[in-house]
Amino acid sequence: MTVNVQIWLTDNLVIFQDSTRRFVASELAPHEARWWQQQRIDRDAWAQG
Repeated sequence: MTVNVQIWLTDNLVIFQDSTRRFVASELAPHEARWWQQQRIDRDAWAQG
């Protein structure tokens, strides 16, 4: 079995990806429906990022 691992995928990048996924899931995704309805993302969401 061959594992497809990119050379550029360092431990630090994996940590960053995981952190970004957790942030999006906990801080952004819960507000998605409201943002679609108001057709904009709240200013405080941009500040959190």
